Formats: sequence, C-alpha cells, structure tokens
Amino acid sequence: FVHGLLPRTGEVVPGVRVEWEFLPSSHLGGDFFQVVRWGEDHLGLMMLDMLGHGIGPALRAVSLSLFFKKEHIQQTFPSYDPGEILTSLNQQYPMTDDGDYFTIWVGVWQRSTRLLRYATAGHPGAIVVKMDRSSVVLGGCSWPIGFSDNEVYETDSLTVNSGDQMYLFSDGIF
Repeated sequence: FVHGLLPRTGEVVPGVRVEWEFLPSSHLGGDFFQVVRWGEDHLGLMMLDMLGHGIGPALRAVSLSLFFKKEHIQQTFPSYDPGEILTSLNQQYPMTDDGDYFTIWVGVWQRSTRLLRYATAGHPGAIVVKMDRSSVVLGGCSWPIGFSDNEVYETDSLTVNSGDQMYLFSDGIF
C-alpha cells in the first residue's frame, strides 16, 4: 500500500531524476516521502517520520501526505516557503496526549533559478553532494512538530546545480 503512494522513479522534471529505496523493517512504520510538482517552476520535496511503528503511525503519515498535494500547497502557501509550511504544521499538529509527534524535512527547488529552499523540524538534514565531491548538510537542530507550540521554523537556501546529488533519508538509515 505504502509503495503505491510513493513517487515514481525517473525524471520528474527536465534534468531532475528521482531514485529511491524503501526498505521497511519487519514492522510497518510512519516513514514517508513525496516529490511533487508545485506549479510549472517548483518541485516540492518532503520526508517525514511519525513516532512509533505499526498501522497507526503509517496511517497518520499517509493522511499527512495529503497536506502536500499541489492544490493545497498552492492555495495555502503561494510563496512555497518551507519554514512557513512547517510553522503552520506545528500549529495544526500539537503533540497528542499519547505523546505522538513527527519529524519532517521540507524542500522546494525552483527550476528556473536552481535555488533550493528548505526547513527541518527535528528530522535529519538532507545531504547535497556537489560536483566537486564536497558535501553540505541541509538542516540543523530544531524541534520536531508538536514539541513547542510557538516554534517558528526558519527557511535556508542553497543553489543546487546540474550534476549535484541530494540524499533525503529517515532515521532508519542509521
């Protein structure tokens, strides 16, 4: 079921290929990601990890994925600002009485400028490996969604050039 919701591999926009590996453990979990075209010039990237294992976190992850559909993002966040998106998610999804929360990394790549804007909420940062083999971690220390009611998530940016590679992953890779 989860495999059917994940993005297709291959070229998603001219010059951008998506390849992925989804290797769940012996338990169903709440790790999920999306790569979605937002308008003609933007590509939305999202990687999230719900707390826990089992059907509950998996269903919460899938339901949250609807938040990132093109129509919703275009209407609610016309600037496609990742920090604004995470700040809004934090206000809408406080930690539950059961202690449920999630970590998430959101990026928006603009094709015409090659600028990648990104923000993270407690999730491991994406890694960009540049053509010269140098690497940059995109993210830092931040609270997961639901931990701090008044948290404002900041947007950072980096130019991603042709030939650069970006790796998104969940904590399962560790």
